[in-house]
Amino acid sequence: MENKRSYEELKAEIGALSIEEIRATPAGKKIDQVFALTEAWQESIKDQLKGRYPLANDDEIKKRFAVVWLGHDLAKKAYGWEVDGDDSDLLVR
Repeated sequence: MENKRSYEELKAEIGALSIEEIRATPAGKKIDQVFALTEAWQESIKDQLKGRYPLANDDEIKKRFAVVWLGHDLAKKAYGWEVDGDDSDLLVR
């Protein structure tokens, strides 16, 4: 099982790299870093949604995440579900 790090930890680690280190990093590793950072960011958003909506079940968190990540229009098309609140502030980092 992989050891997942938080978004903030990964962001700090990648941000600390020098330009020379970034240039020397193989393209495949850069893609892996972007994927890991995106996945950690998504998990961070889901965790924050769980904190805002402690009574929400997994399905509701999934739909609320879709609204944040995809926007209201795409989430409504995907799930046929519209949410009253606006949690788009969770995307700002």
